Amino acid sequence: MLVVLVALCAGGADWEVRRQETARVDRCAGAAVGAVEVAEGRVSIVTRYVAPALASAQAADLRRGLLGMVSDAARPSTPRIRRARDLCEAVRVLPTHAEARRVRSDCLRLLDSELSYLTEVAANGERTYEANESTPGRCVAR
Repeated sequence: MLVVLVALCAGGADWEVRRQETARVDRCAGAAVGAVEVAEGRVSIVTRYVAPALASAQAADLRRGLLGMVSDAARPSTPRIRRARDLCEAVRVLPTHAEARRVRSDCLRLLDSELSYLTEVAANGERTYEANESTPGRCVAR
């Protein structure tokens, strides 16, 4: 009887910890996905806007200026990505809660990849015309 009681208490405690971890991981995923969507949207809008002019631009100064607009679009998103990453990094998950750990890990990977991409685009606007390697994996907002 004592073993059953201890097992029930342990199960209840684990359930409560898992519930709290899941809520924190869900906030992390929401922040990560939201930050990436804003960043990607901002860069995408400017990229589409300058693409026709860039395709026909012959003058080096004009090309630099257009690509500079793309670079400028990437810069404001970097702090938001970093804040989302800090939020996710601060989430602690027990080693036995594998799914929550995988979601958190995928969110961190997504944010790291996006931060790297934005840094490269900010340095060179032409980078936006290459594939972005960020994939959300299990990091999805619920």
